[in-house]
Amino acid sequence: MHITAFTVTCALVWVCLVKAEAGAVPDDEPEYFGFAADCRGRLNPPLPATYFGNCLAFVKAESTHGLLRGKEGFLGCGGVPGTGYTEDRSPRFDLYDADYGWGRPKKFESPSIDAETSMSLCKSRNFEGGLEFGLSRTKKKLDSFAAVFTETLRNL
Repeated sequence: MHITAFTVTCALVWVCLVKAEAGAVPDDEPEYFGFAADCRGRLNPPLPATYFGNCLAFVKAESTHGLLRGKEGFLGCGGVPGTGYTEDRSPRFDLYDADYGWGRPKKFESPSIDAETSMSLCKSRNFEGGLEFGLSRTKKKLDSFAAVFTETLRNL
């Protein structure tokens, strides 16, 4: 299995979102994580160099609420990331390199994640190989997520 920063980040955020959910959810409740994958470099035969367009596939990982909340946490995700969460931005595109004449952005925020089930992911502005993720939730839900996320990182 090839483990990437994308895989680890998505799995960690997915588990922390599930653990931060309020209310009793049955352990056998299905949980999903989905994202779009760029398939252009994976086709056989390969696409011609002149190809212009997208070639995307939607990938969905499935687990159960109990497994994600369990001891193994994001290690029990099966390596990839209720009720469904989706990753909405690709970390392949360096959004901090965009310069429209004003210089590099200081911070990137994705307005398209303004939903309870989405997150954005982009390359870090300050750390080579690093990723930044963004969530849009109520303050109460973000506070709960932040507490679970911080505790999970402490226990790694």
